[in-house]
Amino acid sequence: MTSTESIAETALEHFERHGFDTSVANVAAAAQVSPRTFFRHFPTKEDAILLAHRSNVSAFRARLEEADGQDVIESLVAATRATLKPVLGRELDRRRYRLIFATPGLRERMAASDLDHLSLARDHLVPDLEPMTAHMVAAAGLAAVNQTLERFALGDSSASCMSTLSRGLLRLSTLAATRGDTTRFVVVVDTDLSEQNLITRLRRALEVA
Repeated sequence: MTSTESIAETALEHFERHGFDTSVANVAAAAQVSPRTFFRHFPTKEDAILLAHRSNVSAFRARLEEADGQDVIESLVAATRATLKPVLGRELDRRRYRLIFATPGLRERMAASDLDHLSLARDHLVPDLEPMTAHMVAAAGLAAVNQTLERFALGDSSASCMSTLSRGLLRLSTLAATRGDTTRFVVVVDTDLSEQNLITRLRRALEVA
C-alpha cells in the first residue's frame, strides 16, 4: 500500500513540475493511486503539501508539554528550536516551504496552522505572564519561526537559518521583561477636599470599584 508520505512527496514533485493548478487526478496518476485513494489520505491537494507543517505544530505541542514546570520563556525558546532544527536539515522540507511561500492558497492554509502554533505558545505563557504580554510574546515567537522558514525556502543554509531563529527568539525575554511590574503614579493636587473624598472621586473617575 502506498504510504501517506510517499503520496505527499510525489504530489510535491508533480506540483513543482506542472504548477499547483494541476488537478488531483493528475497528481493521483503520478502517485499511481486512484483519486479516491488520494482523498482517503488528504482531504484536499493543499493538505498533501501542508502535511509536514501540521506535523511541526504537533511536535511543538509535544515539546511544550515536556517543559512543564520550567521557566516559560526558556522552555518556549527550547521547544521552538527543537521543533525547527530537524526541519531545517531536510531538503524535502525546503522544497515544500518554497512551494508554500510561492503559492497564495497554500500560504493562507499555512496561516491556519500558525494560529494553532500561536494558541499553544500563548497558553504555555499565560500562567506566568498577563494575557496581553503572553499574546505578544507568542506572536513574536511565531514571527521568528516564519521568518526563519522564509529564509530556508529562499535557500539559506541550515546554520544561517538557525542563527536567524536565535536572533528572533532572543527578543522574547525583552518582551516578557515587564511581567509582574506595577506602574505607580504620584498625583499632586491643590484642593479643599479631604483625603478620603479625593480618593473616592478619583476612584469614581477611573471607574475603580
